[in-house]
Amino acid sequence: MLRIVPLFCLAVLSLDTVMAQNKWKVPEDVASIPTYVKVPAFQQVTAIPGLPRVLIVGDSISMYYSAQVRELLRGKANVYLIPDNARSTLYGLKNIDAWLGDGNWAVIHLNWGLHDIATWDGHPQVSITDYEANLQQLVKKLKETGARLIWGSTTPVPAGSKNREERDVLAYNAAAKKSYGRESHSH
Repeated sequence: MLRIVPLFCLAVLSLDTVMAQNKWKVPEDVASIPTYVKVPAFQQVTAIPGLPRVLIVGDSISMYYSAQVRELLRGKANVYLIPDNARSTLYGLKNIDAWLGDGNWAVIHLNWGLHDIATWDGHPQVSITDYEANLQQLVKKLKETGARLIWGSTTPVPAGSKNREERDVLAYNAAAKKSYGRESHSH
């Protein structure tokens, strides 16, 4: 079941116990980017045996909330962030299998959108039609893991953005909600 809830509600979710080891590490090309290194999200997780595993898959904003989620769930879950910026849904489709690793996740929190709506030459990086279709494929792939899925809506446009519009955030969030509704029940 896909749940639409605020990200920080993860802290109060009742999670099933899942044991597994994390199979990926921060790629060298990502670890060497100064702005990524300053963000504590890509820290290696020292898993506590017996706790469920939570995976955060998201665009660049996820690098900033992951550390807080990890702290909120300390002692309740092992929280991992994919070792990359999930960027657009198109990029997500190309990389989702690697990010899922062994696929043994209790909960997967997902969000895409700001990179999809970014315009280049007056056109979005990913059209709203393609965004919706891409999300359907991604949700299907994530559901195959058996994890509880939690969607985080696209965040507001960052201040000073020159290639994004807030109206696109609203339209893409509506498309995402519609897309998720086709794939599963939403709450």
